[in-house]
Amino acid sequence: MGSRPVLASATEERDQLHLRLGAEIRARRTARDQTLKALAFEAGISYSFLSQIERGLAAPSMISLHKIATALGTTAPELMMAKAPSQALRVEASSGPRVANSHDATDSGVSRVLASAREPMRVTEVTGAPRMFLDFWEHPTDEFVYVISGSVGLQVGDDYVVLGPGDSISFDGEVPHRYRRVGDEIPKFLIVEFSPARRTPN
Repeated sequence: MGSRPVLASATEERDQLHLRLGAEIRARRTARDQTLKALAFEAGISYSFLSQIERGLAAPSMISLHKIATALGTTAPELMMAKAPSQALRVEASSGPRVANSHDATDSGVSRVLASAREPMRVTEVTGAPRMFLDFWEHPTDEFVYVISGSVGLQVGDDYVVLGPGDSISFDGEVPHRYRRVGDEIPKFLIVEFSPARRTPN
């Protein structure tokens, strides 16, 4: 009788994610012939913290990962899913790469990458959000947000809107934007990043 496969624990899965993520960051950095100190400076994080991330000894928040990804010319979801197989990818409810949204707020929640096809779409499930606005985000893709439960306050440039269950919004990701929790219920929402449609000249 064959033995059953041993399933990785949540801690082991998290540790493996940190190792894969660190290796991917290091590979992209060295491919650009960039030193640790140079990337840390460009990303606005400390040299020692980046060194720990690359060795899988520290976990970056989604905000820190976004800064690193921007400095490397990519996106946070793409770094998190870089080793995903090219065939159809099933992500079960209890799995998927997870990263804390921020180290600055204990109730900021986590982001779980559901799909990253690099082009043209990336899907992230976000559970929780800080009660107060944190840093702005910017990226070269368009963004679509759909709220599953709870309420989310979204600032896009100078505009502010509150989204409830079933509400959605889309906007240019290059416009500075940020999220916060509205009310007592922990929100859950989907963020879909996708490449803008190419416009043909008239």
